[in-house]
Formats: sequence, C-alpha cells, structure tokens
Amino acid sequence: MGAPVWKSIYEENCLLDKVFTDLKHRVNQEKYKLLDNAESCTETTLLYHLMSGLHTSVNTHISEAFEDSTKPGELINNQTYFLQAVGDHPDRVKNLYFVYAAVVKAVTLMEQTLV
Repeated sequence: MGAPVWKSIYEENCLLDKVFTDLKHRVNQEKYKLLDNAESCTETTLLYHLMSGLHTSVNTHISEAFEDSTKPGELINNQTYFLQAVGDHPDRVKNLYFVYAAVVKAVTLMEQTLV
C-alpha cells in the first residue's frame, strides 16, 4: 500500500538521488559506509537518517494497529510485521532514535525562544 509513497520520497528527492542510486547496488551492511563517505554531503546524510527514522515510526505504528482478519474492525498488534519492518534492522531503530532526539531538541529550542 504505502510502498510507492516511500519509494517516491526516497528516490525522487534531489538530495537523495545519488545516495539511493548507489545504494540499490549495495547490501544493507555497507549502507553507512556510503552515507559517511566524504563524497556524500552532510545534508544528504542527515535527510536520509530523518526520512528513514520517520519511515520506521510509521511502520511501528502500523504494526500496533493491524486489523484482525478473524474479527473485522478489531485491531491487534502484529509482531511479525514489526520484526520484518523494524525490529530486525538495527539501523532503522537507530534512525528512529535519531528522529526522536531531533524532535526533542527542536521542542527544547522552541521553548527556549518563547521564554
């Protein structure tokens, strides 16, 4: 359902074009080597981590509210989906934490400017 949307976000963003073109040909373990490469600008790396963290957040929320096929209208937790989409991917969990830290920092800075 949401795959085309995420594909569009990741692949059509001008800052991410080079990173994701290269990533298509690499395995996940090498992802951070590419992103930390000097050829990749800081903004590209930052945007990738933020988008991945937001994607992870969405998948986490989806896994908490699956419709039970045996009881229409009733929502259940789907641990299998969570593990496939989030839990078995430490890099995604790391990016989720990164987004959380960025939001906390933004809220803190906003509070300081309002005082």
